[in-house]
Amino acid sequence: MKTVIKKIKKHWILIWLVTVFLIAATLVTYAAYTGLRSVKRVVTTKSTEGDFFSSNCMRTSLSEKKINTAMFDVTVCNYDQNDQYTPNNTNIAYSLTAEIVVMHSGTYKTMTELKNELGASNAEYLGIKALLEGRTYSIAKTEDDSTGAISSPAWELLSSGEDYAHTFSNQMLTGGSSSTDIFTAQFADEELTDTSPDFFIRLTATSNDMGTLSCVLYAIRSTAEASGWQGSFIEDLTKNYDFYNYVITGSGKGTLDVIYDPAMLELSPFFLNAASGYNVSAPADYTYNGKAWKKVSLSVDASKLSRYELQIYKTNPDVSYTGTNSPANFIAVAFTPASE
Repeated sequence: MKTVIKKIKKHWILIWLVTVFLIAATLVTYAAYTGLRSVKRVVTTKSTEGDFFSSNCMRTSLSEKKINTAMFDVTVCNYDQNDQYTPNNTNIAYSLTAEIVVMHSGTYKTMTELKNELGASNAEYLGIKALLEGRTYSIAKTEDDSTGAISSPAWELLSSGEDYAHTFSNQMLTGGSSSTDIFTAQFADEELTDTSPDFFIRLTATSNDMGTLSCVLYAIRSTAEASGWQGSFIEDLTKNYDFYNYVITGSGKGTLDVIYDPAMLELSPFFLNAASGYNVSAPADYTYNGKAWKKVSLSVDASKLSRYELQIYKTNPDVSYTGTNSPANFIAVAFTPASE
């Protein structure tokens, strides 16, 4: 034992240095580990792999998209819609299916499902079938991520045939750089003569590695509300996030009111500062459906700027913002056109 103690005394400085180094390394490792956990907790818009297989309208749960024109471009991307400069590093193989669906008994049904439910000789089914086949609904791939715009796209007719659908098989998004494929859906002009749709186009992008994205598109006549300003969330609202991205788009010149429930949501102060050039007001008390909400107003003119994007923060972090607590239930926009 005395021999051991003598050796320790002889080399005590070296032993002290090694001990300090080990302690420091442990602390740095722990700090780095906890720091990573903190970052992972806040950067919630990239919570799943599916974020790197995305679309401008399709979501991981079925979404709906209203348009007021006969044609609409649908994108399929290998990056998160919030960050196009961070692409998936690997290739994504996928297929895209477009099919005609109708709303019947409160649910979307394909023509085959409708025929099976009503019967092939049923008068209602035959009437819907005749109406569909008398119109033109189609889809084409109009841009490829590797070759760019397709000069002569092949339009596939959806309003005839046995299944009223078409699948684009063996599609590929190239990894390592931001890649986007574009498919253009075309509706019959008759849809734009009414404010309720007769037929819908359901789009489904499927990747064995990245999952499924889907959306139901429908076209209706432009109304005062539709031609004004509307807000929508970028995120999939079936998931819970620390913050959300809310995009307001539209047309027309006038006053745009953003109203929200301060008990659940808070607008990013950066948005209020960035929009100061549009006479944005400070948050003010506002009664909405009998509840105490807040309102900010700004002057808009779509000929100068037709899109605003703001971050929205949760004010009640102990609540899961899904279902009845979806943030979509606690924010709205209202547009007042400028008087001529």
